Amino acid sequence: MLGGGICQQGVGFQPDYATEGKAEALEFANGNYGLMESALDYSRDNSGPQVAMTGPKKSTGPIDTTFQFVNEPAVIRYTMDGSKPNANSPAWDSTGPREPGQVFHLTETTTFQWIATDIKGNVSHGKEKFTIG
Repeated sequence: MLGGGICQQGVGFQPDYATEGKAEALEFANGNYGLMESALDYSRDNSGPQVAMTGPKKSTGPIDTTFQFVNEPAVIRYTMDGSKPNANSPAWDSTGPREPGQVFHLTETTTFQWIATDIKGNVSHGKEKFTIG
């Protein structure tokens, strides 16, 4: 009996170790091993993210384009007037890992420049010109 007149009883090990415990332990160990692999990959990442732009580069009509991650996600800051981007330049709205992200509808010749920064801080730069007319 514990204070307050409440009697508590042990419920035993959940799940039953004889039938499920080993599988759970191995699953947990495998997850930890996966975390260590990810940490090792992160420690070895010394290259900037690769970024591409979709759509045709020349057209007689409007062009729809967006950024595309080639090797890893990144924060992309860009300009559309050909000037060099900086930390105050707009950030591309990628919306989510399986989403297409912000699409640009171009009706005149436009030159994008961008800076892409991955989670480790590696940086890459890019430039793409879309010609309309």
